[in-house]
Amino acid sequence: MKLYRLFATTSMALLLGACGATPSCDAGDTLNLLGEIVEETFQKSLYGQALRPQAEFRFRNIRMLRHRTDTDTYHCSASLEISVDGIKPVVQELEYEVYPVTDEDGDFAVNYDERDFIMAISDAALRKSLHR
Repeated sequence: MKLYRLFATTSMALLLGACGATPSCDAGDTLNLLGEIVEETFQKSLYGQALRPQAEFRFRNIRMLRHRTDTDTYHCSASLEISVDGIKPVVQELEYEVYPVTDEDGDFAVNYDERDFIMAISDAALRKSLHR
């Protein structure tokens, strides 16, 4: 089911200095872009903005589910872990796709379901508010 949601959601592109192969699921460029997505998601809401100074996040259990060599596209999954002082970390499973693009915005893009990122931040904010 998540696969269908993945293809129906927002994409972001990242500028890269050189053309080449699409970065893999756990490549630094891919993780940097996913980190930017998390940061943007924090800033989209007041509770996220309030939570951000106290929160740390990281991606764990990064897995390549599939690599289509004909299109150099990776279908990936990872666990987004958000830690906030004094509460048990929130873990949200994510699926995303890394694929090549050929335009002025960059060499690759990440397709993802923004609701997964929103859910993780919402859960962390709720846990923090209940912990007080």
